[in-house]
Amino acid sequence: MIDTLLFGADTTQRIVGLDCDSSASKVHCYTRLNDQAVREQVSGCQPFLYLHSAELPQEAGFQCDLVELAGDDGFRFLARFTSCAEYTAAVKSLAAHYRLHKNSFAQQPYYEVKEFTHQHMTACGTTHYLGLELDDLRVLHLALQLSVPAELADPADKEQRIAALGLLMGEELLVLSGAQLSEKELLERFVQAVQAFDPDIICGHSLFKFILSFLAGRAARQRVKLKLGRGGRAAETERYTMPLAERRLEFPRMRVFARSLVDTWILAQGYDIFKREMDSYELSYVAQYLRGSRSQAEAGDLEAALTETAEVFRTLIPHYFYLAQMLPYSLEDCIIKGNATKINSLLLREYYRARAAVPYPAEGRMFPGGYTDVRATGVIRPVINVDVASLYPSLILQHRLFPSTDRLGVFETVLRALLERRFKIKQQLKELKDAREFARLDALQGTFKTVINSFYGYLGTSRMNFADLDAAAKVTELGQQTVKHMASVVEELGARIVEIDTDGIYLQPPENCRSEEGYAEFVALVNQRMPGGVSVELEGVYEAMLSYKVKNYALLAPGGKVIIKGSGLKSRGLEPFLRRFIEESIRLILTGRAAEVERLYASTLKQLTEGAVPVRDLAKTEILVDSLSSYQKKLATTRRNPQAQYEVALKAARRCQPGDPVSYYITGNSAKVKAYETARLLSEFQPENPDVNIPYYQKRLAETYQRVRGFAGTD
Repeated sequence: MIDTLLFGADTTQRIVGLDCDSSASKVHCYTRLNDQAVREQVSGCQPFLYLHSAELPQEAGFQCDLVELAGDDGFRFLARFTSCAEYTAAVKSLAAHYRLHKNSFAQQPYYEVKEFTHQHMTACGTTHYLGLELDDLRVLHLALQLSVPAELADPADKEQRIAALGLLMGEELLVLSGAQLSEKELLERFVQAVQAFDPDIICGHSLFKFILSFLAGRAARQRVKLKLGRGGRAAETERYTMPLAERRLEFPRMRVFARSLVDTWILAQGYDIFKREMDSYELSYVAQYLRGSRSQAEAGDLEAALTETAEVFRTLIPHYFYLAQMLPYSLEDCIIKGNATKINSLLLREYYRARAAVPYPAEGRMFPGGYTDVRATGVIRPVINVDVASLYPSLILQHRLFPSTDRLGVFETVLRALLERRFKIKQQLKELKDAREFARLDALQGTFKTVINSFYGYLGTSRMNFADLDAAAKVTELGQQTVKHMASVVEELGARIVEIDTDGIYLQPPENCRSEEGYAEFVALVNQRMPGGVSVELEGVYEAMLSYKVKNYALLAPGGKVIIKGSGLKSRGLEPFLRRFIEESIRLILTGRAAEVERLYASTLKQLTEGAVPVRDLAKTEILVDSLSSYQKKLATTRRNPQAQYEVALKAARRCQPGDPVSYYITGNSAKVKAYETARLLSEFQPENPDVNIPYYQKRLAETYQRVRGFAGTD
């Protein structure tokens, strides 16, 4: 029963691709055999809709096979269709009927489980990769070089050409040279290589927005069909919007039949939602960050780009690989779908299997967040971080704060099962000697942790079928009470609180507990005074902490690594030379050398004045949140101020979309300029005719120096 809830009812092993051909209403399932050959199985697709009443088909004017579901509320009827065309026509009829009689309904009277492939996987309980390891999959990595920088790429520009297209297929490297092949020949060879290698996954950095977008544009000009899908099916492209924390990414999503497309640019951003440490999402930086050492690759090195893409993929993909074994989604969808949507899919799958009525989507509302506070600022040493293990999931289980509409109890059962399995794996890891098995199990428990922590967020997410805003608000309230109680306990034990953040506390332990054994003893004392069901863990030990303001601090870890958190100390929107100045200043402050910050400032100012700072280090890179049309509309109708990144994007040769990074520098010769009036795209800089506004950047450095001096308070 538990395995069915977590991994679906269909136990088919070694599925590497599954897709629906909607034109024929057929589902094609591809399994990889032990000899690496792929077997194709074809079955019928029976799309379905949820309806709130049995009268809807007649009222809206369509026919279906209607199944009454168990339950007294919500969508109590399942409408099933014999073809995708029938389903599509029914949805259109329902939408028209709803628009015409909207005042007669309290809410939309039908509910769609989007996309035919996802519907099939939900109905059948099918998932990918059961019985496989990540290394069993065939992965094709791509890298593209043009005659112009990637940020200027425009497939409609006849002057731009493909310099080279690199394909890394396992250990085999293939470089298609634009100097040796015509563009049409290059594209045809690319298609042939994909079909010959038959990858389960196609991967690249900025795969959607740059590599495939450019290739698709050129293929259309050359009248080459990009038959990249299984069965020789042509790829299709659609505009797609992906939620990403407080932002959204818009990109041209290419759909390749029964293969998953993985964009390491998107993987890096998903990873950084939690870390908030990356300065850039460029490939070389991401690879260097994850590796922990500098890249030796030179700009324009195609083979190095492929190697780094493979590195980033191998580091960040395991979490999603294990999700694809659990969820009724492809690997690609596991990456680009939101966490709440993924939890919803687990619950809907079981309700479909049980033929149970599905609740109406919940309406959202605002409720308070977690408790945060700063009790001390300046430099404090030493510092430890203690937090409540799985605070919100623990409170949900302890106080039975489950969705009131979950009649089958799926939410509780799945959450308990995930916690139990993760605990067992963590116990195994303590004794495990085999490095390969350790890495596999560690990735699996990390996946379980991410899913577990998503259950609280799901409760408070509007438009989800089993969301419960009252339960989410109560969990938050109890979380605040728990962490406040923990704060009073650690103070009673003689510790000095530096910062409280939602489920954990940074603190300076009492003097008699400032050793490895002492830290463990202190945490044990805290646990003795905490209520049942709450477990406090030692999350980290640091030689020093610079506390600036709420959620803005820096830590000096053993070994000398400096960790900086918060936009007040380290903003991705800052110019790189200023970020580096702040980071080096903070390192000096944390290591007791605050007096050397003035010398660092003088050295940086000298380099800046002499023109020795590269223009790339002076350029800001900012992510567009709004579309350009939305930005212009807001300028015209509200008091929104002009912003440099949008102004340069409006002048750019290519059309920029939300989620695009825009790099620009400031021109002129006066410190008193408006950035949005004097900004210029970094790609337009001309080394032979430099127009960098040195006085402006001198002023920026001086302002940053004054702010850094305020960091240097000590205990």
